[in-house]
Amino acid sequence: MRGVPSFFIDGEVIVGFNKEALLKHIDFKIFTCNKCQKKMRVPKNKGTILLKCSGCGTKYKVRT
Repeated sequence: MRGVPSFFIDGEVIVGFNKEALLKHIDFKIFTCNKCQKKMRVPKNKGTILLKCSGCGTKYKVRT
């Protein structure tokens, strides 16, 4: 297809920007460090975890 964005995720082809279908396949959340603004990728549905920023070393308890 030309001109239409297509994504192949987990064996499924998603055509266009179908937000619900794309979010269903994303298995992580993005957190931003309050101190240095570095973005960190954290797995979803793991409960409350201790997150340590790789940029500045600040520790956070986050709920995923």
